Amino acid sequence: MHFFFARGQANFSEIYAVKVRVWASKQLNLKKNRSNLTENKRS
Repeated sequence: MHFFFARGQANFSEIYAVKVRVWASKQLNLKKNRSNLTENKRS
């Protein structure tokens, strides 16, 4: 039982890490898009 619980925890942390990575990449893309928009407005 304890082994199964530990495995579940590992799976949960893996899923959490993937979600954080996806969120971080989305934030980076948003920043890139914003800077591109401001540069386009300037030119």
